[in-house]
Amino acid sequence: MPADRIPMATVRGDDGFETTLDQFDLEAGVRHGRIPPDTEVQFEPWTGRTFVRVHRIPELRHFLEDPDARFAARLRKRPFPRAAAVLTAFVALCALIQQVALGPQVVTLGAIGWDACFLDGHWWAIATSHFLHWPRAPLVHALGNAGYLAYCGYRVEQAWGASGFVKVVAFAMGLSSLAILFGESMPVIGSSTIAFGLLGGQIAIGFRQGDAIPAGWRNVYGWGTAIAAVILVLFHVALDMAITGDPRLASGVSHVAHAGGFLGGMLAVLSARSAVLAPSAERRRAALFDLGSAAAVLLLPLALVLALPKAPAALGAPWDRVSGFDVPAHLADHPISIGGFPGWIGAPGSNEPILVGDVDPGEMDRGAWWATQLDHDVAAVDPPEVAPWHVAAWDLLDDDTHRRIVELDLPDRDVPTRVAWIVERAGPNDFGARERLYEEIATRALIRSLRSSSP
Repeated sequence: MPADRIPMATVRGDDGFETTLDQFDLEAGVRHGRIPPDTEVQFEPWTGRTFVRVHRIPELRHFLEDPDARFAARLRKRPFPRAAAVLTAFVALCALIQQVALGPQVVTLGAIGWDACFLDGHWWAIATSHFLHWPRAPLVHALGNAGYLAYCGYRVEQAWGASGFVKVVAFAMGLSSLAILFGESMPVIGSSTIAFGLLGGQIAIGFRQGDAIPAGWRNVYGWGTAIAAVILVLFHVALDMAITGDPRLASGVSHVAHAGGFLGGMLAVLSARSAVLAPSAERRRAALFDLGSAAAVLLLPLALVLALPKAPAALGAPWDRVSGFDVPAHLADHPISIGGFPGWIGAPGSNEPILVGDVDPGEMDRGAWWATQLDHDVAAVDPPEVAPWHVAAWDLLDDDTHRRIVELDLPDRDVPTRVAWIVERAGPNDFGARERLYEEIATRALIRSLRSSSP
């Protein structure tokens, strides 16, 4: 057919401006969401000389079911972000209750960290830590995050739907929890992990959807937001360094947690399409998939917290060599000393240390020595059997934490080795993950002592 005889479509915009397209560009524009369903089109083979809205033209209507077209139509409708509003209100409510009715002990019980989760068994911190805030002013801390939660949450839910929003939040919580458990030396609280996850999800939506995002929305997704995020992160790191000279968790900001949440949000979007992109017949199943994958990612750190304490050698990894002894890296970050007896704790403020050293206890009254060092009376109790060590044990009296001292030594070696730990006990026969790990450290100290004593 001669070029001047090829039928062309006329597309009339909301402002009345008309453009001319061939059939291929017209179909592609509808399929990829660039031409909205209410746009008026005149294409002689389909509409004659009359302008008809896209959704009323049978030859174009089926293109509106393409994922990009549905995605763009959803953005243009500006649905109210109910899930984001509920999350933001819930975070603020939790902070208000924390400030008005709860004491600082709730932070001790609810913060997530290697020591608290793996050694003290605080498995619930996988969830609670994200909804607790700075104990001195929890409401101020929460409201500082609320703006990010509301804005980024609105953008994510507007584009990705409620189930997609839940998936982004769950991935942010799950991956930030893993990052904290294995990459942070301090306990962490705060909803900024979720806020950074929503920010990552918002950026990833732009990367995934590309040109399907209507022109008016492209500056709030993808690179438009990524540049702002980079500036925000660099500002936080620069502020940390200016205040402390150290870009790690020195001024109270866990960049590890933020990075974990951010990557979790991006992964939630990039790993699979949201239910809003699924065909109508498959939308319910896609929503269930979003929720199922969200639950699986949330359960992963929980499963590790419950399983790893049963394998102390794996729990302690990576192991550092400190003063000739093998010590879990998470303990090595927090050295202490009691009466010249060197040791380590799992987190700042912990009263459950392990102490290891090449120290010959000699003939000293060790019970009296512990009473003097800890400023508590002690009472000797039947020690556990830890062959081939010489073992002694004492309970601290008048101590609300029910702590017990266990001391092991190998006095007959060329290199005398002394190991001791102090642990809280819920009952007289309680033996938890902390003592299993401490026994693993003692076993490694024994192997080292035997090697040192070998001719």
